[in-house]
Amino acid sequence: MRHFVQYHNPDRNPPYRPRPGTCGIYTSKPVSNLVGDRIWLITRSGGPRAYYLCETFVVDRVDQPGRGRRNTAWGRDGLVFKPLRRIDGTKWFDRLRASTGNFAFGLSRVARPDIIRGLRGCLASGTPHGPSRGGAGRGAGFGSAADNRRVERAAIHAVTKRLRSEGWSVTSVEAARQGFDLCCTNGTDELHAEVKGVRGPHPSFIITAGEVEAARYDRMFELFIVTNALRPAQLRIGRLTGREFLKRYSCEPLSYMCKPLVV
Repeated sequence: MRHFVQYHNPDRNPPYRPRPGTCGIYTSKPVSNLVGDRIWLITRSGGPRAYYLCETFVVDRVDQPGRGRRNTAWGRDGLVFKPLRRIDGTKWFDRLRASTGNFAFGLSRVARPDIIRGLRGCLASGTPHGPSRGGAGRGAGFGSAADNRRVERAAIHAVTKRLRSEGWSVTSVEAARQGFDLCCTNGTDELHAEVKGVRGPHPSFIITAGEVEAARYDRMFELFIVTNALRPAQLRIGRLTGREFLKRYSCEPLSYMCKPLVV
């Protein structure tokens, strides 16, 4: 996953306001290769000048209309910062300003690891943002609790049905929180299936530290990603070994467990 920064200039545009149901940017730069990348939107307030993070999202849709109209990039799996997250006054932000020409270069790729770490460190203060009901582009874990349960149950049902059709005996171990959802056996073979249900077509989802550890160390672990989980005609099941998952996905922190230091 690549990272890009876009600046919302309040001198040329109305003050930033989150869009209902989606995150997005306008730009004169090409956007066709941005799907799957993360964009960070930054703005500035009056004097003395202060800079803030507005929102961040993974791009799942782009549009290049041509004929002088601005290109757009959108993402329904996003975070908005309420209140806006102030980010100036840090070394990584000063380096970000310098690398983007004080945001004069427009949509700009961020490559320095220290800047990316600084941006990621702000994720815990964001609020999940997307369509209020069953949006087609949303990933796993960003809806209401009731909707997320529906998506999860539909995904578990679909994967269980698929595995049983392949001859596996399937037992749910979700309550045990072992880093996977289904324990499957077929003769002497054993499979540990972790299931991620996604409301829309873009395979982004929340995964716990325990599940990542299972992907890393459990040789029987496989990840099943069910997209369009609530739409049977469009439902798709992706399947990755733990090694394939760790190679193809980047895992970004959404929150941290904080404990007092023992002095």
